[in-house]
Amino acid sequence: METTMTELQVSTVFDMDPQTQLHEMRLQGIFCDAFIKTPVDNTRLPVHRNVMASCSHYFRSLFTSGLKESGENEISIHGVSATTMNQIIQYAYIRKAIITPDNVEDLLAASDRFHVFGLLKECTNYLYDQISPENCIGIFRFSRFYNCEQLSQKSWNYIICNFKEIVENSQEFLQLPVDDLKEILDDDDLSVRNESEVFAAIQRWVDYDTNIRKDYYATLLKSVRFCFINLDFFQTKIQKNKTLTNLRDCKKLINRVANLMRIFYEGAFVIDDNNTLLRPRVPPEIIFTVGGWSSSGVVDTIETYDKNVDRWYVTKQCMPSSRAYHGTLFMDGWLFIIGGFDGTQYLNSVYRFSPDEKAWEERAPMYIMRCYVSAVELNGRNLWLRFSVQNIDLWCPPKYRILRNISHLGALSI
Repeated sequence: METTMTELQVSTVFDMDPQTQLHEMRLQGIFCDAFIKTPVDNTRLPVHRNVMASCSHYFRSLFTSGLKESGENEISIHGVSATTMNQIIQYAYIRKAIITPDNVEDLLAASDRFHVFGLLKECTNYLYDQISPENCIGIFRFSRFYNCEQLSQKSWNYIICNFKEIVENSQEFLQLPVDDLKEILDDDDLSVRNESEVFAAIQRWVDYDTNIRKDYYATLLKSVRFCFINLDFFQTKIQKNKTLTNLRDCKKLINRVANLMRIFYEGAFVIDDNNTLLRPRVPPEIIFTVGGWSSSGVVDTIETYDKNVDRWYVTKQCMPSSRAYHGTLFMDGWLFIIGGFDGTQYLNSVYRFSPDEKAWEERAPMYIMRCYVSAVELNGRNLWLRFSVQNIDLWCPPKYRILRNISHLGALSI
């Protein structure tokens, strides 16, 4: 029996999933009960109210509010083109939209306005996939304007991690408002090898429009961690910079920095979190030394090493008590201190320190006072502690157990 064209078309239509069938019906105007009109280009787009309401809180409220528009057959929506509106409607039906570099900003703005959150997420993901040193600042400012928190945070992290390359290659950087530039420079996580890179960024930004921007030098220079800048660079490029020394506020700041740098390079230096000039940026990696011995005996101090500036710092946060010969381990964001010797007796206490919160917490003590402790992390959950060839502890915070009769075990340490 010969199959007619009509039967083939019917078969094809009903092989489609329901969403696609509804979309095809809309394109043919079948069972449509409303039109969305875009006055900007005088276009009418047919829709099914229930489909639009199922995808968007905006349209659900529009069609069910009981106001004049909810009963009208034609609803005018201003401020959006027919092309963009058609993509919004298509997404409501088949959860697909054509996103390109040319339309992504319009689509994101429209999906935010009409509460089409699935499309909004696809637009933000598309923008982040396209991010580069040349466009990341624009993406960040755009996402912040539309309160896209996830994209805003991701693009901000990209800026912070790729700052040097952005300064060298981005025209968007040169057009940054001063407040936005200062916000970037103030970030403790800004990834720079040396603070001279921060100063160079300020200079490049000012040189783009010197006559207007030179007055912002004093404001921006306060964001430079001068005590961590190369001394030779400071003396030759900053102290002898006539543009800076001719500005009263800049000259005052430079003189203050010179005095601080003299102290900084003469001996041990204590980090001051409340003073930007004395607060180092967060390096990608850091070494902690905790407690131990000095000429005066057992100490409770913590020192940190920043490889970016090749310098040790004494932190303000000390251990709860002096100790040496203890086990030290970093696990799951915490620095653990286990056992040790306080100059008089062995210790069984266990403490952990949060570098982010700068706070100590006491944890469950060991059953036995221990000295000369070595520790290692296992699978991110357990601390293995070695004290002798016959005794090893498995410590699972806040409890631990002892495994005995170990005939031989190599030294475990971090």
